[in-house]
Amino acid sequence: MPVLADAGYGDSRDFREGLRKRGLKYSLGISSQTSVCKPGTQVKVRNKKGRSAGRPRTRANATDGSKPVRVHVLAQELWDAGSFRNICWRMNSKGPLEADLTVLRVQSAKRRTKKMPPGQEEWLIIEHEKSGDFKYYLSSMSARSTFKSRVRLAKMRWHVERDY
Repeated sequence: MPVLADAGYGDSRDFREGLRKRGLKYSLGISSQTSVCKPGTQVKVRNKKGRSAGRPRTRANATDGSKPVRVHVLAQELWDAGSFRNICWRMNSKGPLEADLTVLRVQSAKRRTKKMPPGQEEWLIIEHEKSGDFKYYLSSMSARSTFKSRVRLAKMRWHVERDY
């Protein structure tokens, strides 16, 4: 049974890593300020060279020089590039529940200091609402899972909210 939660929990890398250690899958809301490494970014802590290298470096940086990006910036870039597609995740009594969404693999960039590597790869789900706002989710579903199943799981959280 997957864990569903809002940004109060989703923004916590410690919480997400704790779920992973327990073998639990999740789909969690996150805030627009969450930082991620873009897909395909290789990150490592680089050693200083030379005799007077000083204190060892602890910040993990991308090998290609790219910086982590907040998800709201990434969402706007993807929206402008036309990377979203309309998905119907469920039929309702009033018709289809659908939105423009995109899904991509990212790594959390939170705590990239103090020799902390980026988090494990996870799915970033970005939803563009009719109001023009974006919603964001992180999911640990399998890389083999379908686009629609990732979206459906993220949207299940609203059933819990409604029933509660």
